[in-house]
Amino acid sequence: MLSYLWKGKEQKKEENENPELAMREACDAHGDFASNADGTMQWEAFLIFRSIIMRQACREFAKYKEDLNQRKLEAFKARDQPMYVAVFREGQQKFNTSIATITKKACEWIELEPENYKLSIQTYFGDEAKRAEITKIDTETRLQLENKEITEDISVFIKASKFKFKRDMDMYRKLQQLKFTTAPAQQQEIAQIEMSKTSDAILLEFGFDLSHLVRATQHFNLTENEELKSF
Repeated sequence: MLSYLWKGKEQKKEENENPELAMREACDAHGDFASNADGTMQWEAFLIFRSIIMRQACREFAKYKEDLNQRKLEAFKARDQPMYVAVFREGQQKFNTSIATITKKACEWIELEPENYKLSIQTYFGDEAKRAEITKIDTETRLQLENKEITEDISVFIKASKFKFKRDMDMYRKLQQLKFTTAPAQQQEIAQIEMSKTSDAILLEFGFDLSHLVRATQHFNLTENEELKSF
C-alpha cells in the first residue's frame, strides 16, 4: 500500500536529502488526506500520513544514530549499565524530538489540525486490530529505510534466531519478577533496553543487528521454519 511513496517502479526522482522537503513531496504525491466528520483522518489516509512521518523522522534521526549506537555498543561491551541506560535514553529523546518535529511540519504542510491528528492516533490505537496493523506498518517503514541487502546463508539466521530466543526468555523471566514491584512505564522501558541489548549482543556475535535479523526472518519466512518451531 505504501510502496508508491518511495519504492514504486514509476518513481524516477531520487528522494530529497532534506527530510522535511521529502515529507512535503511525499504528501503532495499522495494528494488529499481525507477526514471523517469528527475531524479524525480516514483509516488509509492516516496510515499513509503516519508512514510518511515515520520515514522522514527516521531520516532526521539518522544524523545522531551512528554515534549513539557506537557509544551504546561500547557501554554494552564494558558492561557499564548506567552509561548504557543514559545513552539509550538520549537516543529515545532525540528520536522522539525527530518525530515531534516532522509531525508538526507535516500537519502544517497538509493544513491538518495537530489535535485532529492526535485524536486519530487515540482513536485507531484504541482498536486492537488497527493498533496491530499500525505497529506492523511502522516496523515495515523503518525496515524499508534501512534496506540492507541480505547476503548471509539462512543457517546463520537460524542460529541468530535461537540466540535471540534464549535472550528473550531471560528477559521474560526478568520482567515477570518485576511485574508486581515496578510501574508499567518502567517495565516498558526495561523491556526496550533489554531488547536493545539483544540487538547489540547479536551484532557482536553475528555481525548484524536485530533489524537485519527481522528482515531476514521475513525474507526466509523463518516463522514457518520447522527447526525453529521445534526449538
